[in-house]
Amino acid sequence: GRYAAHYKEAEGIIDSITDAMIILEQHNLEEYKNDLIKDVESIIELEREINTRKEVLSEIQEKVKQNADKRYQKQLQRRQRASQDEDEEEEEEEEEEEEPEEDMIQLLNDKNKKKQAQNEKNKIDYNSHPKYITMKQKIWAVHHQNEALPDELVGDELVVNKKSDTNTICPISKSEMVHPMKNRQYG
Repeated sequence: GRYAAHYKEAEGIIDSITDAMIILEQHNLEEYKNDLIKDVESIIELEREINTRKEVLSEIQEKVKQNADKRYQKQLQRRQRASQDEDEEEEEEEEEEEEPEEDMIQLLNDKNKKKQAQNEKNKIDYNSHPKYITMKQKIWAVHHQNEALPDELVGDELVVNKKSDTNTICPISKSEMVHPMKNRQYG
């Protein structure tokens, strides 16, 4: 439940960044887009970290459950023996066999380190993340309406604008200007 809220929040942030990038693309403000792309990549990395923690905690939870089941079974056995008037020395020996809480903490730390090492080995493929792909498609559509995102852009780095820095779209008619001119007074 708690992780689902984090995913929803991360998706919402990526959607907001995508909306901001569309505005930047519409106004040809390239210098800000790279920072936003890095922000999206950071969010994807955080998602991966949350998944890693979730996996580790699930493994630890299973281990705790197994230990609790073992303790319960041992308690049942002790009660049965106590009813049969057996020695209490065996009970003390059995209690020493139980896994102390410190071992669980050590196990948690060891598993976290192991998963982090695996994550460092396996680089994240941002281009396969659904929200990253959607972001690329929306940005592409700004200057390429009714055109599918080319295959060469699906697996490569995000190409946000292949046109020159000069916007040749008429702000009134929204069509390509035939003979665009630049006012020298405004640069």
